Amino acid sequence: MKKIKSLLGSVFGYGFLFEIVLLIVFVLACFGGVIMHFFGFYYESVWKLMLFFILSGLVGLPLELVAKGVPKALFGV
Repeated sequence: MKKIKSLLGSVFGYGFLFEIVLLIVFVLACFGGVIMHFFGFYYESVWKLMLFFILSGLVGLPLELVAKGVPKALFGV
């Protein structure tokens, strides 16, 4: 019974954390969308705008880590 309560608590905790992160991304995406709209970028829906920011963050993070790590590795050789 304690395992079930612990598991349920973890699921609700991570779900709540996920919702908070999603809300932050939503607010930033809307704000970024307003700025991008000002410069002529048009989007079909808020969900597609949010998806753009999520995917660019997921793709950009590994690329940024590689871009920072390669010069350090080459300099050390």
